[in-house]
Amino acid sequence: MSNLQVKDIIELLSDNIVSIPEYKKYWLIRTQSGNLFDLFVEHKMVGLEHSEINLSEITQICNDFNKKESLQKIKQLLVNYYESIDFENDITPQKIGLIAGQIYKFFKEVKIGDIVVIPSTNSEVVSFGEVTENHIAVLNTEEKRVFDFDFPLLKRVKWIKELRRTKLDPYFYKVFTSHQAITDISNYAEVIERSLNDLFILNDEAHNVIRIEAEVIKAKDLFGLGYELLDLIDDFCEYYSIDGVSSDDFEVTININSPGKIDFKSLSKKGIGVAAFVLLLTGGGLKYKELSLTVGGIPSLIDSYNTFLETRNKVITEQKMDSVKLSITQDIWNHYKDSLDIKEPKQMIELMKQVDKNQDLPK
Repeated sequence: MSNLQVKDIIELLSDNIVSIPEYKKYWLIRTQSGNLFDLFVEHKMVGLEHSEINLSEITQICNDFNKKESLQKIKQLLVNYYESIDFENDITPQKIGLIAGQIYKFFKEVKIGDIVVIPSTNSEVVSFGEVTENHIAVLNTEEKRVFDFDFPLLKRVKWIKELRRTKLDPYFYKVFTSHQAITDISNYAEVIERSLNDLFILNDEAHNVIRIEAEVIKAKDLFGLGYELLDLIDDFCEYYSIDGVSSDDFEVTININSPGKIDFKSLSKKGIGVAAFVLLLTGGGLKYKELSLTVGGIPSLIDSYNTFLETRNKVITEQKMDSVKLSITQDIWNHYKDSLDIKEPKQMIELMKQVDKNQDLPK
């Protein structure tokens, strides 16, 4: 396989890394101290328990007026509601404004493709879901019975992942300081995405997340993995004449709790594509049986990569005569995956399978 073909396939892999849209937003939706958590998960819904205003009124206001005008009209309806029931409580203008903002956000700003995060009791379990509709859910008979009139504001979601608090990124803990019914947590987009995805592009920065499951992490193994991987990336790019990729361009975020994550980041999506490919293939993480046996393509790239490793190891042996160094370099994945208990990079495997299946390869 020629250098040109290798570069073309790496480009294909890099171009197929999931890119997170700029307009995508992220929301924390409370569950009444966890009381609604199971209900939301079971029925694939999220909602606000605000029944002070009729849904038809909310719909008309939000569809006919801009945000500022909508908030004013919703506030007035809330004032009318609480005055009509002679509600003696701390319903201050600030409280009215807060409720109006929550209603508007949920109705108008929570949209298809957004990510919602809901916590269970004491946030022991957190579920991540993707919103599947812009409009308020139209409930069937059974759903009306389950949710009754207390939930005029509901939207359907597809649950993606559920994590225990102990598995959450420590950077994510600050999210739970907000106790509002709904909170825009889009500032935590990177933290959330690396909790959900191994390979992604966010704000023009590409990420390759390595998930470490070991309860005790040896510093030598942790930093050794990073050093060896970056060194191998440089040699790979030089061998195949891949321009525009250098280990100097990478940054890293390390979640040092155990289990944890290593997030390799670069403004070069091609660089992240190379990193993910090198880490996977060096340790034999992808087998021929998982790929089609077409002429060329990914299987041929694997053969070419193995030739590259043999050539590189021969040079290292001649230059350094260091058997320990050689054994580490020959197989990064297998050397570190046991000591760090690294999870298999399933998204990269699926990406390579998909590219192998659908690519229009250069001949």
